[in-house]
Amino acid sequence: MIGDEILAGEVQDENAPFLIRTFAEAGVRVVRIATVGDDRSAIVSELAHLRGLADAVVVSGGIGPTHDDVTRPAVAEAVGRPLEAQADAERRIRDWYGEAVEA
Repeated sequence: MIGDEILAGEVQDENAPFLIRTFAEAGVRVVRIATVGDDRSAIVSELAHLRGLADAVVVSGGIGPTHDDVTRPAVAEAVGRPLEAQADAERRIRDWYGEAVEA
C-alpha cells in the first residue's frame, strides 16, 4: 500500500484487508503486506525487497493525479522498464478526475 495519508493516520487502509480476503478466496497465499509513503526511492527499495519474497507483487495506492503520486515511475524504475503513456488509460483518468489531472 502506498500513501503518506495512510502512514499519517488520515486515511484508513481498506485495500489491504480487501485484497487479502480476495486472494484467500482464490487460493492465493499472501506473504507480506507493506505500507510505504509517497517517496519514490522508498517505493523502489520496498518493491525490490518484495520481489525477492514472492512470485507477484500487488501495488495499491499512490496513483492519483497529483504531484506526490509517484507510484507509476517508481514501479517502472523498480522493474527496469520505461514508463509509457497509454492513451486509453489517460482518457479514463481525465474523464474521472477532470481538470485536477496534472500534465
